[in-house]
Amino acid sequence: MGPRFLAPARIGNGSVEMWILNNRKVDAIVYTMGKVGSSSISTSIKSAGLHCLDVHFLNEQRICNILQSYFEDPDVEIVPQHIIESLIAHNALVKQGRMKVVTLVRNPIMRNISAVFQNLPPRHNDDFDEILKRLQKYGTKTPDNWFRRDFIPTTGIDIFSAKVDPTSDHFRFSSDKADVLMLKLEAPDDRKEELLRQFVGANVTLERANEARNKGYYEVYKKITEDPNIVRSTFVQDCLKLKYFNKLYSRDDAALLRDRYLSSASP
Repeated sequence: MGPRFLAPARIGNGSVEMWILNNRKVDAIVYTMGKVGSSSISTSIKSAGLHCLDVHFLNEQRICNILQSYFEDPDVEIVPQHIIESLIAHNALVKQGRMKVVTLVRNPIMRNISAVFQNLPPRHNDDFDEILKRLQKYGTKTPDNWFRRDFIPTTGIDIFSAKVDPTSDHFRFSSDKADVLMLKLEAPDDRKEELLRQFVGANVTLERANEARNKGYYEVYKKITEDPNIVRSTFVQDCLKLKYFNKLYSRDDAALLRDRYLSSASP
């Protein structure tokens, strides 16, 4: 069965419904796993005058499953914007066909720590013990699973089998579904600007958005990310075994993370 449109649902006063149903051409999709700096990239592309969507999921079944999980979770008070944009982006791919897609990767230790905080109910923002408990339970394989379950089937690009130079700060991939620019979050901002300008054909200037320093949990986040002794060695080791990290990052990158986190990490 071929691709189909996902029907919009009325949310709030109906403004989102109208947004989903409008026919404005989408110029680019920022399509990433969570906590890799996508908000800054999408905000910057939008400021350059392009219609850009910022999404974490494009696989049809995953979008439906995630919406269902939000309905069942009492801690979720509002459907996140990126899920609404997933509906629009999915339908844009069906209508427009092959599109420009920007994706990002980040070292898995910081990505996974950031994800724990992002999914934290506000009542736990300053609860160090609760946050540490959640960190210990967090599924470190989330990034690999995102590639397998969402990115690869949606774009038709198997990054695990692709030939890449892991020392590079970016990668280009292409299929009949998407023209993809993959950036490393760790690349300098001016380098990301240069690559984005070339890719989307607009004068993109990088803007900061959705930064941890502006969140209610920032003090605990800062404490955990600045002190490598807090992070368990098993958490670090599991992160460093991830397939995407070993494919897209160099041995030197891995060595730097081992030196920082495993020389003094708790068991």
